[in-house]
Amino acid sequence: MSSGSTTRFVASLLALTLCACTAYHACPLDADTLDDPVLRSIHARYAQLVDDLHADPATNWHAGWQGNALVHVLPGKHMGLCVDWQREVYFGLREHITAEGWQAVPIAVRVGTIREHHAVLVYDPKRVSLRLPDIARPSARSFVLDPWKRGRPDMFSMHDWLRPYAEQHPPFLIERLEPDSRKEKAPRDADTRGASHPDRHHYEPRLRRLPIASRPSPPIAAAPGIGTIRTPN
Repeated sequence: MSSGSTTRFVASLLALTLCACTAYHACPLDADTLDDPVLRSIHARYAQLVDDLHADPATNWHAGWQGNALVHVLPGKHMGLCVDWQREVYFGLREHITAEGWQAVPIAVRVGTIREHHAVLVYDPKRVSLRLPDIARPSARSFVLDPWKRGRPDMFSMHDWLRPYAEQHPPFLIERLEPDSRKEKAPRDADTRGASHPDRHHYEPRLRRLPIASRPSPPIAAAPGIGTIRTPN
C-alpha cells in the first residue's frame, strides 16, 4: 500500500470516531430552480467562494468525515472541519448578504455531542423572523449554507435541514464569531461583538450559554424561542 493510500486508510478509520460534524439528512436545493433573485445572487457568490477556496494553492480543502480526519494527519495546511467551512462562508458572504437586505447568522446543532455540527443560516428579515417556529416553517425564506459534506456550495431549506433536531431543546444555537486574529479584522457589529474564535485544532464545545435577557442587540436579539446564544469562553 502506498504512503498516500495508507494515510487515507488511517484517515478513514479516524473519521469513524472523530468528534466533529454530523451527517447530512436532506438533499441540497437545485440552484437552477431558485425562484428568488436575491437568493440566486447569494448562491452565485457562495458557489464562487467555494471555488476560490478549492483553487487556493496555499490551502488544501477537504470535505465530509474523511476530511475531518485528514486535516489532522496530512502534512501542510489542510482545512475541512465544519467550523472551517462555516467561518469562510460566514465572513466571505456576510457583507454581500447584508447588502442584499438579508441576514446571515452562524448556527450550531447537537452542541457538546460527537455529532456537533456548524453551518450558516441566511434569511430574509422582511419576510420571516429569527424565532421558532417561524424560521423553520416549510414556506419560510430561510436557508442553510452548509458545504461540509461534499465541499460544494450546498444550500438547504432551513425546514429540511433542521428537521432531525426538532425534538432537541433548543433545536439549534446561534453563535457569535469574530474574524481570525491572524487575518484583517472586519468591523464589529451585532453579529460578532464580544466573542473570539479558537484555532480549528483547538476547537472544543466548552461554551457558556447566555439567557434571553442577556442577549445583545438585533439581529441576534430577535431570536426568542431558540433559547440560548453560544459564545466561546
